Amino acid sequence: MAFGDSPSDYDYTIWDTNGKRGMKDGKEYPISEERWLLWHKDHKDSGCTECNFVQDKETLFVYLVSRDLKEKATFKPLFFRKFTMTGWTGHSGFYLFKCKSCHRVSIDYPHGYTSCGLMFLSCDNCQEKLPLEVIKDKTIYEREGAFIPVARSFRKNVWNVGLTLLAILTFGIFLFRILS
Repeated sequence: MAFGDSPSDYDYTIWDTNGKRGMKDGKEYPISEERWLLWHKDHKDSGCTECNFVQDKETLFVYLVSRDLKEKATFKPLFFRKFTMTGWTGHSGFYLFKCKSCHRVSIDYPHGYTSCGLMFLSCDNCQEKLPLEVIKDKTIYEREGAFIPVARSFRKNVWNVGLTLLAILTFGIFLFRILS
């Protein structure tokens, strides 16, 4: 196999307005459209048995989600099934949920990450982002094989302990200066 026959030949690849290129040892190598498509085949053509192909989320919601399931939807996301769509190189779980803002039922796959470091689902109606909390929605992170961020409650506790230690240290220095 010659250099450039595989994506692993490069340190990383770039795809931007200047085209597709591979970087190796600080040098750029152009990558042809044919080669790029060979490396990044649509998942729908892979023969994956874990998922099904769906054209778009609207088709999925209208034709595959039963009325009964839509009526039972809650604010807590419910795993529906794994799907892939046009242009995807993998698959994702789709989750049925009721939006906390507009109360409409939606189906979406996890997007990530918000400024708080959480993945989220997006409402099809109002575009509200439903953050997936680490503790409540941990199974979603695990099912998707996604990075599980540190829980916000843990970060708060670390912050509070740090502030408490700083206050004790400041008070100790104050007492030391008074007593000496």
